[in-house]
Amino acid sequence: MTLSNVHRTREHESQNIAPPRPYFLAVFNQKGGISKTTTVVSMSIALSSLGYKVLVIDLDSQGDATRNLYGSRASTKCASELLESKSSVRNVICPTFFPNIDIVPSTSKMIGIEFSLSGRLNSQRSLHYSFDSSQLNYNFILMDCPPALGIVPINALAIADGVLVPITPSIYATDALIRTFQSIDYVKNGINNRLSIDGILLCIYQRSVISRKIERDVREKLGDAVYQKTIPHDENAIDSSTFGIPLLLYRPSSPAANAYFDFTCEFLNRYEKRAARLGYFNFQRPSISISGARKNLMDLSNKGLFRLPHDKITRKNISKVNPINQRTGENSATIARLRDKLTILFIEFPFLLRCCTIAIILIAFFCVIALAGYEFSFISSQIDEIWKSVKLF
Repeated sequence: MTLSNVHRTREHESQNIAPPRPYFLAVFNQKGGISKTTTVVSMSIALSSLGYKVLVIDLDSQGDATRNLYGSRASTKCASELLESKSSVRNVICPTFFPNIDIVPSTSKMIGIEFSLSGRLNSQRSLHYSFDSSQLNYNFILMDCPPALGIVPINALAIADGVLVPITPSIYATDALIRTFQSIDYVKNGINNRLSIDGILLCIYQRSVISRKIERDVREKLGDAVYQKTIPHDENAIDSSTFGIPLLLYRPSSPAANAYFDFTCEFLNRYEKRAARLGYFNFQRPSISISGARKNLMDLSNKGLFRLPHDKITRKNISKVNPINQRTGENSATIARLRDKLTILFIEFPFLLRCCTIAIILIAFFCVIALAGYEFSFISSQIDEIWKSVKLF
């Protein structure tokens, strides 16, 4: 997909004005490990805190989004029923622990779904047929796609209005971005002509020289398709996944949580312009202010109101399980920021790094010499005492 095609897909407009309906957003990239699931879960929490109704469809066989929002409860419902046309979407929707968020969960039935669909006729549109006659009262439908181009992600792209592409600032991720664009172009030209690229989101961003160079190159080539907000690397995101708690409730004041909330607000600004232009999305302004939504998330986190019955984990006993409590976590974040600033300083000024290294070596050398001299004098005094005692005999 060329640069002109990227902008053309984002500027695509429909001539037919359809009734208001949810906005289908597929979060897709052919590369794995780039925070697709964390992005879906964080967006759903942020949108619900602003008063929007969200449906999450977990199409990844790993089921991480299901564990974060639905827990480890056994479910007889699964997204595979939609893909295999065994049930309508209304029959597989499950309520989550969080207000305004429902989910179509992923279970072990998703394993082998690609093989099951490979022999079916029109298998690339089976998800579209499941939603075709359903009137759903949601503002947004977020689809967590698996990290590969198969029948399952093609189904998501076939019904999606927009595609959000998370990437990491690394060489391998940018190579995967090219293949992802080719996949989107394939679906747009052959299956879903209203599909457009909603934007590119930089995730797990570390302020290194290489990351900055890759970010600059991506922004120069893709322009305003890249979101201004970047998601920084944050250990809290890993911890929240370990405990099965959404990041925005596990550490709502962490750098990554704040970045995801700000990104969601930027996404809504883009979405509002597109909805006004196309006219067939069920758009409404947030019923809760941004400051009010942030305060609600903080209150839920501090009071432990996001308790997950499946894990029986609350804000109170997280500190017992997690050795890093809130205050220690803030101190660790401060130390991490200081470490990152020093790292950037040393990378940009290698002469300063050499000087500091030489100074540390010299200090260590003189400390060793001083300690050796002290040990030598101590041993000498001990030998003299022994010699004197020997002479007495």
